[in-house]
Amino acid sequence: MCDENNALRVEKAIFVELKLTKVGPGVTLSFQDVPQLRGKFIQAIEAFTDEQLTLTPDNNPLIPSGSELEFAMTFNEESLKKIENIPYISLIALQNAGILRQFKNLEININKSIVRIGGATASVGQSLGFMFYYTDRPVN
Repeated sequence: MCDENNALRVEKAIFVELKLTKVGPGVTLSFQDVPQLRGKFIQAIEAFTDEQLTLTPDNNPLIPSGSELEFAMTFNEESLKKIENIPYISLIALQNAGILRQFKNLEININKSIVRIGGATASVGQSLGFMFYYTDRPVN
């Protein structure tokens, strides 16, 4: 996935689910707090549809393949927008030749981060699934 010059160095990973409680153009949903990510350094983020993973660890269905174009994330650190409107599809490794979307020591406050929905092909009760790869300390 990564060549040796761009090797991904991670210590831990956690799956984060954002269950769709509302859908439709213009809807914004917030992430819940994830204590494991507090004060950590994100090295990569991967996203999934039902094409890669049928159910989340909480047994909820993932959004269907084809609806991934309708979602964009904004990852914030307190009130500072770190990454704004990154398309969900760009985080799906399968859609990007198997390559993970890497960051260098990205610090975010997950519960201040949001997802914007631009369409309505996903349904209430389905989930967005993210795998956050992180370290406890910055990576050089």
